[in-house]
Amino acid sequence: MQQLQQSKVYNAAMWHGLILAIYLVIRFFFMISSNNYIILNLLFIAITIGVPFVAYYLGKDFKKKTDEELTYRNFYTHGFFMFFFASLILAAVEYVYYGFINTEFITEQYNTLLQNIEIIKQTMPDATQIEEMVNNSPIPTASQMAMQNVWMYSFAGIIISLINAYILNKKH
Repeated sequence: MQQLQQSKVYNAAMWHGLILAIYLVIRFFFMISSNNYIILNLLFIAITIGVPFVAYYLGKDFKKKTDEELTYRNFYTHGFFMFFFASLILAAVEYVYYGFINTEFITEQYNTLLQNIEIIKQTMPDATQIEEMVNNSPIPTASQMAMQNVWMYSFAGIIISLINAYILNKKH
């Protein structure tokens, strides 16, 4: 019985991960467009703030569609794997974008970072250490950026799922 329940958790996490991935891909396109338009930057921020709420809604949908009694562990597992599966799909989209569509995007962002450090150094002399660190680091590749985001979204999924699992597991 427990094995069957875990397979339902993983199956639901995959489907909900697909929905979350679509949301995160939309967020990604707002992020890459936000450099040019302030309204897209504001929408990007709003969508980013909405990620935990979307995860909560998907967890609530999981709870509604499951007939069996769910535990904190089930909610947490569902949330974590939902973020993990979504991050894998997002990583594929990011890799294609960074590697084939806009190959100069990462380099442009790196150069913008260096320009911002120069501005900061005028008011904060201690920023020289940050500049040295950035100058000594190579520009990441498309695959490194994609893998970094898999780790980042998986970690965010851990944190968000801890909170959402607690809220969803409460008995009313």
